[in-house]
Amino acid sequence: GDPVVAIDSKLANDPGLAGLSEALSQGDPDRLKEFGRKLRDHAKVLAGRDYWRGLEKSPSLTLMYVPIEGASHALAALEDFDGTKFFNTHRVCVITPSQLPLALILIAEVCHAERKEEHIEELLSRGHTMAEAMAKFLDNYAKLGKKLGESVAAFNGGAAMTTSHGQVWQQVMKPLS
Repeated sequence: GDPVVAIDSKLANDPGLAGLSEALSQGDPDRLKEFGRKLRDHAKVLAGRDYWRGLEKSPSLTLMYVPIEGASHALAALEDFDGTKFFNTHRVCVITPSQLPLALILIAEVCHAERKEEHIEELLSRGHTMAEAMAKFLDNYAKLGKKLGESVAAFNGGAAMTTSHGQVWQQVMKPLS
């Protein structure tokens, strides 16, 4: 069950994005909408890619890397676009250069925390198994101790009979009639 995260950077090589920075700086709403539609359409294609079938497990989410700060402004220029709803529906998130390191750090932390939880569960399971084994060992050890105590008591009782005050010695020393 490890999560799979895909990072798509195909748009980084798209010459059509060269004008996005200019459109952002000029606040050109028509060009921003054009870029916004291009970003949204590419994200939809990523969500429906057939090549995920070739993987053992499809991605839990896809990060669509757009190498221009403010790319989200182009998506916001679309009246019918809601980034949260889009992500929840398609599991594709548009990220920019400044967001990429943070996204990777968050993913690493989530995976690390998940692994810690798995290790904690394994340690707890081992602890319970060890406690059960230790209880059995101590039970057997207590039985052995009881038997050893009985053996020592029997030995001491036998040895006591041979002392000068013991029954065996008194019978040996008893005068014959």
